[in-house]
Amino acid sequence: MVLAAAAATYVWRFLGIAVANRIDDRSLAFRLVRAVATALVAGLAARLVLFPTGGLAATPLVLRLGATAAGAAAYAATGRSVTIGLIAADAVIIAGAWWLQL
Repeated sequence: MVLAAAAATYVWRFLGIAVANRIDDRSLAFRLVRAVATALVAGLAARLVLFPTGGLAATPLVLRLGATAAGAAAYAATGRSVTIGLIAADAVIIAGAWWLQL
């Protein structure tokens, strides 16, 4: 079963590698796919902040929005470093939850 799942996954990976060299990243189709992918990620991030589940649901909305703002500010301030943005947002949400004793 595991081998069948791995084979199905690797087939698509190898096809992606084979096709990737032929894709023009300035084409309309590529820009459309990139826009849809970006919108999906933004939607999922907004859903996590506005309608959280699990342990994140115990944190107040203001704290989640503040962590999002801190992450976005760190991302912008460090020349678009996703890692630094995520670390900053995590630090704010963890410190806020500790402060509120959640």
